[in-house]
Amino acid sequence: LASHSPGERRGTHPRYENQNDGVLMSITSRLSLALLLLCSLLLLAGGALAHGDEEDGAEDAANVLTFYTHPTERFNVLIPPGWQNVVNSSYALLRNDAIGAQIYGLTATTTAVDEAVAQALTLAELPQAAESSAGDAGQLAFGPWQQRTYTFDNDTTATVFVQQRDSKSYVLLYVSASAAQPLIMRTEMPLADEASARAALTSALTVLGRSDAIIDSVSADSEANNSFSATLTIDDTPFSASIHRDSLTTADIVIGPGASVAEANEDIFTIVRDFFVTPDNGSYLILGLVVAFGLMGLFLLTLWLRQRNLERDEAALRTLMQNGA
Repeated sequence: LASHSPGERRGTHPRYENQNDGVLMSITSRLSLALLLLCSLLLLAGGALAHGDEEDGAEDAANVLTFYTHPTERFNVLIPPGWQNVVNSSYALLRNDAIGAQIYGLTATTTAVDEAVAQALTLAELPQAAESSAGDAGQLAFGPWQQRTYTFDNDTTATVFVQQRDSKSYVLLYVSASAAQPLIMRTEMPLADEASARAALTSALTVLGRSDAIIDSVSADSEANNSFSATLTIDDTPFSASIHRDSLTTADIVIGPGASVAEANEDIFTIVRDFFVTPDNGSYLILGLVVAFGLMGLFLLTLWLRQRNLERDEAALRTLMQNGA
């Protein structure tokens, strides 16, 4: 049998050490490569999403809806085409000089409807003592609304919509200098023909305290389904009305002097139905950051544990090789 000197046996140790170091370096290189690949994929995915958002934004630029967003109360008011947003950090103010109308949006620090309405009238510099009527606009998309209608001495009219939520009231105030009076009416039957439209208009006139009005005619609009136009006489003055079905239980009605009602007066209905309050997601954001940093810390901990295990295995291999020598 061939014999080897101790020096020759010890001469084999560097070969095993180099192999072990190579294994360790290979594992570390694979981990680094995996991390690099993961980061590259995330960057590519983010770039693709950003590019897709740019394309979608270019395609939908013409259909973008513009909202006024209160900086602290987080309520949002749609700004329809033709309305000017008067920039204000305390409340929303939209103007339409073509029809002589203004829309105010504000938060009242009370859940009492009368107090919230009083704050809105004060903001618009309207007198508190005026002919008014109360009504329930019904359950709309973002909750129930109460409405109040007012008629002032200078042919100015106002309609106030109030919604209570979270110990406060959100108020939308529509002011018309041309005596146009929009209101949302709850109906006993869906608007389907001239008879049901006449019944809805009669109910609206009763709410406005105009039961003495004479409805001269009601006709269906040829360009829109479930929409009607009406002519009437109030105190020997010709008035007109537009009547639109919104749902099976509500109708949007605008009554004003003259031969026709400007369509822009109907924008208040869209504003009321599209009104929403952005939820406070601050706590969820903090929770998400905590989870993200926790996952990152866990990932780093697993890398450190793996590195320590590799070093322990390397030490064990060195001990075995030294004992074998």
